[in-house]
Amino acid sequence: MKNNLRNASIRQTNVVIGGDLKSLLLSIIHHCPLVVNNLRPPSFIERFGGFPDLSPFGLDNNSSKLDLWKRLIYILSVEGKILNAQQFSTIEINAKENILTVLSERNKTQFQYENLYVTDPSNIRGTRLYAKYKKKQKVYDFFNIKSATRSDLEEIQRDEHFINRILFYPSLRNNTHSYVKDLCITSYLTEEQLDSHDYSDTSVRLIVKRILKENGIRGTKNGLNPNYPDKSDQKYKYRPISIVYENRVVQKELDSVKFTSDNIDYIDMDEEQMLHDYKKLFFGCSYIRRLIC
Repeated sequence: MKNNLRNASIRQTNVVIGGDLKSLLLSIIHHCPLVVNNLRPPSFIERFGGFPDLSPFGLDNNSSKLDLWKRLIYILSVEGKILNAQQFSTIEINAKENILTVLSERNKTQFQYENLYVTDPSNIRGTRLYAKYKKKQKVYDFFNIKSATRSDLEEIQRDEHFINRILFYPSLRNNTHSYVKDLCITSYLTEEQLDSHDYSDTSVRLIVKRILKENGIRGTKNGLNPNYPDKSDQKYKYRPISIVYENRVVQKELDSVKFTSDNIDYIDMDEEQMLHDYKKLFFGCSYIRRLIC
Protein backbone atom coordinates (compact mmCIF):
# COMPACT_ATOMS: atom_id res chain seq x y z
CA MET A 1 0.00 0.00 0.00
CA LYS A 2 1.46 3.32 -0.99
CA ASN A 3 1.56 6.19 1.43
CA ASN A 4 -0.67 8.74 -0.27
CA LEU A 5 -4.04 10.30 0.40
CA ARG A 6 -5.96 8.26 -2.12
CA ASN A 7 -4.84 4.97 -0.56
CA ALA A 8 -5.49 5.96 3.05
CA SER A 9 -8.19 3.43 3.95
CA ILE A 10 -9.85 5.39 6.76
CA ARG A 11 -10.40 9.14 6.99
CA GLN A 12 -10.47 10.88 10.37
CA THR A 13 -10.52 14.56 11.25
CA ASN A 14 -8.91 14.54 14.70
CA VAL A 15 -7.10 11.54 16.20
CA VAL A 16 -5.74 11.01 19.72
CA ILE A 17 -2.58 8.91 20.14
CA GLY A 18 -1.84 7.40 23.54
CA GLY A 19 -3.00 4.76 25.97
CA ASP A 20 -2.81 6.54 29.31
CA LEU A 21 -5.66 8.10 31.27
CA LYS A 22 -5.17 11.52 29.65
CA SER A 23 -5.58 10.09 26.16
CA LEU A 24 -8.81 8.32 27.13
CA LEU A 25 -10.23 11.48 28.70
CA LEU A 26 -9.23 13.51 25.66
CA SER A 27 -10.94 11.05 23.34
CA ILE A 28 -14.12 11.03 25.44
CA ILE A 29 -14.32 14.79 25.91
CA HIS A 30 -13.77 15.72 22.27
CA HIS A 31 -15.38 12.64 20.68
CA CYS A 32 -12.14 11.77 18.88
CA PRO A 33 -11.02 8.26 17.90
CA LEU A 34 -8.07 6.82 19.78
CA VAL A 35 -5.02 5.04 18.37
CA VAL A 36 -3.20 3.07 21.06
CA ASN A 37 0.58 3.15 20.80
CA ASN A 38 1.31 2.15 24.40
CA LEU A 39 -1.45 0.92 26.70
CA ARG A 40 -0.55 2.42 30.08
CA PRO A 41 -3.06 1.86 32.89
CA PRO A 42 -2.36 3.84 36.07
CA SER A 43 -1.01 2.04 39.10
CA PHE A 44 -3.73 0.70 41.39
CA ILE A 45 -2.49 3.01 44.14
CA GLU A 46 -2.89 6.26 42.17
CA ARG A 47 -5.74 8.45 43.42
CA PHE A 48 -7.12 11.87 42.56
CA GLY A 49 -5.98 14.58 44.93
CA GLY A 50 -8.99 16.85 44.65
CA PHE A 51 -11.74 14.21 44.73
CA PRO A 52 -13.33 15.16 41.39
CA ASP A 53 -16.90 14.18 40.63
CA LEU A 54 -16.73 10.78 38.90
CA SER A 55 -20.50 10.19 38.87
CA PRO A 56 -20.80 10.96 35.12
CA PHE A 57 -18.87 7.72 34.57
CA GLY A 58 -20.93 5.68 37.02
CA LEU A 59 -18.15 5.68 39.63
CA ASP A 60 -18.05 6.96 43.20
CA ASN A 61 -15.59 9.68 44.12
CA ASN A 62 -13.34 7.29 46.05
CA SER A 63 -12.56 5.36 42.88
CA SER A 64 -8.94 5.12 41.78
CA LYS A 65 -7.43 6.37 38.55
CA LEU A 66 -7.24 2.73 37.46
CA ASP A 67 -11.00 2.33 38.02
CA LEU A 68 -11.65 5.32 35.77
CA TRP A 69 -9.15 4.10 33.15
CA LYS A 70 -10.93 0.73 32.94
CA ARG A 71 -14.34 2.42 32.66
CA LEU A 72 -13.16 4.71 29.85
CA ILE A 73 -11.61 1.79 27.95
CA TYR A 74 -15.00 0.07 28.13
CA ILE A 75 -16.91 3.15 26.97
CA LEU A 76 -14.57 3.86 24.06
CA SER A 77 -14.59 0.19 23.01
CA VAL A 78 -18.38 0.02 22.95
CA GLU A 79 -18.48 3.30 21.03
CA GLY A 80 -16.03 1.94 18.47
CA LYS A 81 -13.64 4.81 19.16
CA ILE A 82 -10.51 2.67 19.62
CA LEU A 83 -9.11 2.21 16.13
CA ASN A 84 -6.65 -0.57 16.94
CA ALA A 85 -6.90 -3.47 19.37
CA GLN A 86 -3.24 -4.05 20.22
CA GLN A 87 -1.63 -3.09 23.52
CA PHE A 88 1.49 -1.85 21.74
CA SER A 89 1.64 -0.57 18.18
CA THR A 90 4.25 1.29 16.17
CA ILE A 91 2.91 4.52 14.73
CA GLU A 92 4.34 5.93 11.50
CA ILE A 93 3.42 9.53 10.70
CA ASN A 94 3.74 11.00 7.23
CA ALA A 95 3.28 14.64 8.24
CA LYS A 96 3.73 15.86 4.67
CA GLU A 97 0.67 13.96 3.41
CA ASN A 98 -1.20 13.64 6.74
CA ILE A 99 -1.07 9.85 6.73
CA LEU A 100 -1.03 7.86 9.98
CA THR A 101 0.03 4.21 9.68
CA VAL A 102 -0.53 1.78 12.55
CA LEU A 103 1.79 -1.23 12.46
CA SER A 104 1.27 -4.34 14.58
CA GLU A 105 2.42 -7.95 14.26
CA ARG A 106 -0.31 -8.90 11.80
CA ASN A 107 -1.90 -5.70 10.59
CA LYS A 108 -1.07 -2.48 8.80
CA THR A 109 -3.79 0.15 8.84
CA GLN A 110 -3.65 3.66 7.43
CA PHE A 111 -5.65 6.73 8.38
CA GLN A 112 -5.87 10.14 6.81
CA TYR A 113 -5.99 12.81 9.50
CA GLU A 114 -6.22 16.56 9.85
CA ASN A 115 -4.89 16.92 13.41
CA LEU A 116 -3.12 14.58 15.82
CA TYR A 117 -3.18 14.97 19.60
CA VAL A 118 -0.49 12.97 21.39
CA THR A 119 -0.29 12.23 25.13
CA ASP A 120 2.49 9.63 24.90
CA PRO A 121 5.23 9.86 22.23
CA SER A 122 6.29 6.21 22.65
CA ASN A 123 6.62 4.07 19.51
CA ILE A 124 6.12 7.00 17.13
CA ARG A 125 8.39 7.34 14.11
CA GLY A 126 8.46 9.11 10.78
CA THR A 127 8.22 12.61 12.22
CA ARG A 128 10.70 14.68 14.19
CA LEU A 129 9.93 15.20 17.85
CA TYR A 130 11.89 16.51 20.81
CA ALA A 131 11.18 14.85 24.16
CA LYS A 132 12.60 16.10 27.45
CA TYR A 133 12.21 14.00 30.59
CA LYS A 134 12.13 15.28 34.15
CA LYS A 135 15.39 14.89 36.02
CA LYS A 136 13.71 13.10 38.90
CA GLN A 137 11.74 9.95 38.17
CA LYS A 138 8.74 8.70 40.12
CA VAL A 139 9.64 5.59 42.07
CA TYR A 140 7.23 3.20 43.79
CA ASP A 141 8.60 0.79 46.42
CA PHE A 142 6.13 -1.89 47.55
CA PHE A 143 6.47 -3.60 50.93
CA ASN A 144 4.41 -6.31 52.62
CA ILE A 145 3.70 -5.73 56.30
CA LYS A 146 4.61 -8.82 58.34
CA SER A 147 4.51 -7.40 61.85
CA ALA A 148 2.75 -4.17 62.78
CA THR A 149 -0.16 -3.06 64.92
CA ARG A 150 -3.35 -2.00 63.20
CA SER A 151 -3.58 1.68 62.35
CA ASP A 152 -6.22 4.03 60.98
CA LEU A 153 -3.53 5.87 59.02
CA GLU A 154 -4.16 5.97 55.27
CA GLU A 155 -0.98 7.78 54.32
CA ILE A 156 2.00 9.67 55.68
CA GLN A 157 3.10 12.66 53.60
CA ARG A 158 6.62 14.11 53.90
CA ASP A 159 8.24 17.20 52.45
CA GLU A 160 11.09 15.13 51.00
CA HIS A 161 11.88 13.77 47.55
CA PHE A 162 13.13 10.50 49.07
CA ILE A 163 10.23 8.72 50.74
CA ASN A 164 7.82 11.51 49.87
CA ARG A 165 4.68 9.51 50.64
CA ILE A 166 3.84 6.30 52.50
CA LEU A 167 0.51 4.85 51.42
CA PHE A 168 -1.31 2.15 53.40
CA TYR A 169 -3.49 0.06 51.07
CA PRO A 170 -5.56 -3.13 51.57
CA SER A 171 -3.28 -6.09 50.96
CA LEU A 172 -3.61 -7.89 47.63
CA ARG A 173 -1.89 -11.01 48.96
CA ASN A 174 -3.79 -14.29 49.00
CA ASN A 175 -5.36 -15.55 52.22
CA THR A 176 -5.11 -12.27 54.11
CA HIS A 177 -7.81 -10.69 56.26
CA SER A 178 -9.61 -7.61 55.00
CA TYR A 179 -7.99 -5.45 57.68
CA VAL A 180 -4.44 -6.36 56.58
CA LYS A 181 -2.61 -3.53 54.84
CA ASP A 182 0.61 -3.23 52.88
CA LEU A 183 2.74 -0.24 51.92
CA CYS A 184 3.58 1.70 48.80
CA ILE A 185 6.33 4.29 49.19
CA THR A 186 6.64 7.05 46.59
CA SER A 187 9.95 8.82 45.95
CA TYR A 188 11.34 11.13 43.27
CA LEU A 189 14.90 10.15 42.40
CA THR A 190 17.53 10.92 39.79
CA GLU A 191 19.33 8.26 37.75
CA GLU A 192 22.38 8.67 40.00
CA GLN A 193 20.29 8.21 43.14
CA LEU A 194 18.67 5.07 41.73
CA ASP A 195 22.15 3.56 41.40
CA SER A 196 23.14 4.52 44.94
CA HIS A 197 22.84 2.21 47.95
CA ASP A 198 21.67 5.22 49.98
CA TYR A 199 18.39 5.13 48.03
CA SER A 200 18.04 1.35 47.71
CA ASP A 201 15.15 -0.75 48.99
CA THR A 202 17.25 -1.52 52.10
CA SER A 203 17.51 2.18 52.93
CA VAL A 204 13.81 2.65 52.25
CA ARG A 205 12.94 -0.22 54.60
CA LEU A 206 15.04 1.10 57.49
CA ILE A 207 13.78 4.68 57.20
CA VAL A 208 10.13 3.64 56.78
CA LYS A 209 10.31 1.46 59.92
CA ARG A 210 11.56 4.49 61.85
CA ILE A 211 8.79 6.70 60.43
CA LEU A 212 6.13 4.14 61.31
CA LYS A 213 7.42 3.98 64.88
CA GLU A 214 7.37 7.78 65.13
CA ASN A 215 3.70 7.64 64.09
CA GLY A 216 2.72 5.29 66.90
CA ILE A 217 2.91 2.00 65.01
CA ARG A 218 4.62 -0.96 66.67
CA GLY A 219 5.12 -4.62 65.87
CA THR A 220 2.47 -7.20 66.72
CA LYS A 221 1.79 -8.19 70.33
CA ASN A 222 4.15 -10.73 71.87
CA GLY A 223 2.49 -11.71 75.13
CA LEU A 224 2.02 -9.96 78.48
CA ASN A 225 4.68 -7.66 79.83
CA PRO A 226 5.97 -9.12 83.14
CA ASN A 227 6.99 -5.65 84.29
CA TYR A 228 3.42 -4.31 84.04
CA PRO A 229 2.20 -2.40 86.01
CA ASP A 230 5.00 -1.97 88.57
CA LYS A 231 7.88 -1.06 86.27
CA SER A 232 6.12 -0.35 82.98
CA ASP A 233 2.84 1.17 81.80
CA GLN A 234 2.82 -1.19 78.78
CA LYS A 235 0.54 -4.17 79.41
CA TYR A 236 1.92 -6.13 76.44
CA LYS A 237 5.26 -6.80 74.85
CA TYR A 238 5.60 -6.07 71.15
CA ARG A 239 7.72 -7.58 68.42
CA PRO A 240 9.82 -5.29 66.20
CA ILE A 241 8.11 -3.81 63.14
CA SER A 242 8.72 -6.08 60.15
CA ILE A 243 8.16 -5.10 56.52
CA VAL A 244 9.35 -7.19 53.56
CA TYR A 245 10.38 -5.73 50.22
CA GLU A 246 8.18 -6.78 47.27
CA ASN A 247 9.31 -4.80 44.22
CA ARG A 248 10.25 -1.39 42.81
CA VAL A 249 8.58 0.36 39.87
CA VAL A 250 10.27 3.32 38.17
CA GLN A 251 8.28 5.70 35.97
CA LYS A 252 10.04 8.18 33.72
CA GLU A 253 7.99 11.38 33.57
CA LEU A 254 7.93 13.65 30.55
CA ASP A 255 8.70 17.30 31.07
CA SER A 256 7.94 18.52 27.55
CA VAL A 257 7.46 17.23 24.01
CA LYS A 258 7.57 19.25 20.82
CA PHE A 259 6.67 18.09 17.31
CA THR A 260 7.97 19.93 14.28
CA SER A 261 4.65 19.58 12.41
CA ASP A 262 2.03 22.26 13.04
CA ASN A 263 -0.92 19.86 13.10
CA ILE A 264 0.60 17.47 15.68
CA ASP A 265 0.24 18.62 19.29
CA TYR A 266 1.50 17.14 22.53
CA ILE A 267 -1.23 17.37 25.18
CA ASP A 268 -0.17 17.65 28.82
CA MET A 269 -3.29 18.67 30.70
CA ASP A 270 -4.19 18.13 34.33
CA GLU A 271 -6.49 15.11 34.60
CA GLU A 272 -8.70 16.72 37.23
CA GLN A 273 -9.19 19.82 35.06
CA MET A 274 -10.12 17.53 32.17
CA LEU A 275 -12.72 15.86 34.39
CA HIS A 276 -14.10 19.26 35.35
CA ASP A 277 -14.42 20.19 31.67
CA TYR A 278 -16.10 16.88 30.89
CA LYS A 279 -18.73 17.32 33.60
CA LYS A 280 -19.95 20.49 31.85
CA LEU A 281 -20.35 18.53 28.60
CA PHE A 282 -21.74 15.32 30.06
CA PHE A 283 -25.42 16.19 30.24
CA GLY A 284 -25.51 16.80 26.51
CA CYS A 285 -24.13 13.35 25.79
CA SER A 286 -27.20 11.10 26.10
CA TYR A 287 -25.46 8.07 24.55
CA ILE A 288 -22.79 7.91 27.25
CA ARG A 289 -25.41 8.46 29.95
CA ARG A 290 -27.40 5.45 28.71
CA LEU A 291 -24.23 3.39 28.47
CA ILE A 292 -23.07 3.81 32.07
CA CYS A 293 -26.29 4.39 33.98
